[in-house]
Amino acid sequence: MYGQRQEICGAGIALHYTLAHPGVCQSVSFTNGNSALRDAWSEADLQAQADLAARVRKDGAAALRAIPYHPAHARRFPADIRTTLVAEAARVTPETVALLQQEALPRLSVRARLAQMQPPCLLINGTLERRFQPLSDWLAQTHPQIGIIDLPGGH
Repeated sequence: MYGQRQEICGAGIALHYTLAHPGVCQSVSFTNGNSALRDAWSEADLQAQADLAARVRKDGAAALRAIPYHPAHARRFPADIRTTLVAEAARVTPETVALLQQEALPRLSVRARLAQMQPPCLLINGTLERRFQPLSDWLAQTHPQIGIIDLPGGH
């Protein structure tokens, strides 16, 4: 498996959009958004992302399947849902994932801008994603205006 900082970016995109267009968003909800809430990326983090992107470009589908968040590794989904998700993941090109890892994820944090959030905001926190829980705790302490609902699930 590659590294410890593998992330998906839906929360970061939703929060960026809400900050950029507060007049068109009535509210925003997001799930465990590591990329959206993390501190700035260190040079080592950026290099790890570049290395992952290079492996994905070189090894293609095999590298994609080795990424920890690939649905083939999901433990809590029923078999039929996992099969569907794996088939959908196979449609994603290695270049798309490489660009996501190297270019998009390092730019998605809104941590420093959360106080500017105008529409109501809600984190739907999957408590079984242990790695995210310190960020959920941080959010609750530093931005009490953002609601949090804890659910017994993952990302």
